[in-house]
Amino acid sequence: MRLRRSVLFMPGHNTRALAKARTLPADGLIFDLEDAVAPEQKVAARARILDAVSEGDYGSREVAVRVNGFDTPWHEAELEALKSAPIDALVLPKAESPTAIHALGETLDRLGYRPNVALWLMAETPQGVLESAALCQAHRRVTVLIMGTSDLSTGLRLPEDAAAGLAHARAHCVLAA
Repeated sequence: MRLRRSVLFMPGHNTRALAKARTLPADGLIFDLEDAVAPEQKVAARARILDAVSEGDYGSREVAVRVNGFDTPWHEAELEALKSAPIDALVLPKAESPTAIHALGETLDRLGYRPNVALWLMAETPQGVLESAALCQAHRRVTVLIMGTSDLSTGLRLPEDAAAGLAHARAHCVLAA
């Protein structure tokens, strides 16, 4: 098991941020193709991320890429483009279905992803939190469960300062992981 103190999200369309990530004292980096990137920039961001990870020099930091969700027009092309990239993990937003996660893991196998490329799942919806135990067991590639508390708070209709409203969800996800 690898313990992580800090994992930073970096917007995939920002070349400067991708370069600066090489110098940051973090245990891991998540290059984001999802929320941080506008729809019209997603294809260019994918190319920038591929260039950055191919160039390397991220030291001992884990490098992951947050792809767009299953239901988006970019998902399949991202999986295809990243299959040979020197990354440690793919991050899937709004994970909710163990069946879909299992199918995703099988797709990565079929596409020829290295066996050590992990799946990091984001529990950021009420359904994702409720399914977190099953999500964690959905495929052998699943190694990390990330809580997306901003989207979860929105889904639960919590006010911005209602951290106490997330206590049960946080505990549930920790127990599942």
